[in-house]
Amino acid sequence: MRYPQWATPERRAHLVAMWSRLGNRCLLGHLGCSEPEHFVHTRVKPEVVGVPVALKVVGKDGTVRVLNTHQPRKVYVQTAEWVGGIYYLVEDEVVQEWVSDDRAERAALLQAERRRLHDDQYRIRQGQWDNVAREQWSERHGIYYLEGMTVDALTHKRVAKVRIASSPVRLWVTMPSQNAKRKARRYGKEGARSDDEAIVQAVKHYLNS
Repeated sequence: MRYPQWATPERRAHLVAMWSRLGNRCLLGHLGCSEPEHFVHTRVKPEVVGVPVALKVVGKDGTVRVLNTHQPRKVYVQTAEWVGGIYYLVEDEVVQEWVSDDRAERAALLQAERRRLHDDQYRIRQGQWDNVAREQWSERHGIYYLEGMTVDALTHKRVAKVRIASSPVRLWVTMPSQNAKRKARRYGKEGARSDDEAIVQAVKHYLNS
C-alpha cells in the first residue's frame, strides 16, 4: 500500500490514537449518536461569482449603447455538508498542518542549499579559495546537493535524494522524525536536529567509510 508523503508511521499512529478517542462520535461529541442533524457541519467559504452590470458605451457618433456584462465579485456563502463524525473534522485540520510543516521544511532545506551554492560562487570570485578555505567550506556547505524528497515505499519514512559534491554518487538519506528532532533540540539527545544536519552526517559517514 502506498501512503502519501505526510503519512509517516508516527503520524499514522497518532491518527489511530485520535480515532480511539474521537471515533464514532458526532460533531457534538456524543458517543453512538443517532441524531442526523448532529452530523451536519456548516461553514462559510468565499466564492467568486459574476455580478451582472450594465455599462454605457459612447460611440464616435455620440450614440450611447448599453452593454450588459458580468464583473467578478467575492461573496461569502454558507454551506452545509454531512460529516461522518468529529474525528473527520479534526483529522482534516491535523493533516493540513502536517502538509504545511513538510512544505516549510522542504523550502528551508532548498533555501539552505541555495545559500551554500551562493557562498561557493562568492568565494571563487573573491579569490578566497585557498586550502584552508576549501576545507572549511567543505565542512559547512559544499558536500552535497539536494535533488528531491519522497517517502520510502518499504519503511514509509521521508527520504532525501542527494548527490555528493564533485561526484556522481547519489545517496538516499532517511530523514529524522519530528519527535526525534524535537528531542535532539530540547534535551540534547543523540541524533540530527534538522533534515540538513541528518544529510550532512550521512554524507560524511559515506565519505569517511
